[in-house]
Amino acid sequence: MQRLVLASDQSLGPLEIQAAHDVQEWLRQTLERGAQAKADATPPLCPVCARQLHRVSPGHSRSFDA
Repeated sequence: MQRLVLASDQSLGPLEIQAAHDVQEWLRQTLERGAQAKADATPPLCPVCARQLHRVSPGHSRSFDA
């Protein structure tokens, strides 16, 4: 960012592009954290009867439909 600010031969275009890129990355990370928090808060369901499981044992995969 500092390099773009100090470059006297450039307009604000490159600065706007860099800012948009930075915002997109921040948004992606925020959505990723939110999705993970929601997944962590969702109890696993039995694949056979679809009732909520009360304990999770290691070695069993978890999946969800988005």
